[in-house]
Amino acid sequence: IDAGLQHGLAGSYAQLQFLFDSSVQTFGIAMMVFGYIIVFLGLHALSYDKLVTSGPYRYVRHPQYVGYFIVFAGFFLLLLNLIALAPILSIPGQVHMATVEEEFLTKKFGNSYVNYQKATGKFFPKIPRVQKTGAHADGARE
Repeated sequence: IDAGLQHGLAGSYAQLQFLFDSSVQTFGIAMMVFGYIIVFLGLHALSYDKLVTSGPYRYVRHPQYVGYFIVFAGFFLLLLNLIALAPILSIPGQVHMATVEEEFLTKKFGNSYVNYQKATGKFFPKIPRVQKTGAHADGARE
């Protein structure tokens, strides 16, 4: 970080202090790197001609947005300053853009995309449900 910027932020009322600042900041850098890797993998797998359901798209429908959300959180942890929360203000707009994209993709790919939506989380991976087989209280079986 630029020394002047760091000094200016450090004197701010928005500057936060943690017991292990350097560890928190190192974790923030790791989050940012991880977020950018997700963004890169999502962009690399992207295709405009076919529905992509592999790579990071196997887990979430919008990996680039997820990657940027992780980068935003890492940026905050790196600077440890409330001003670094400003990028979070863009999240509602990005969620809206993801919704607009999904409307377009539903029109373009039809039932294939609808089925993909059912199987895959928008921003968070879906956890598969384990079906239980057993007797109900009324004696019926599942």
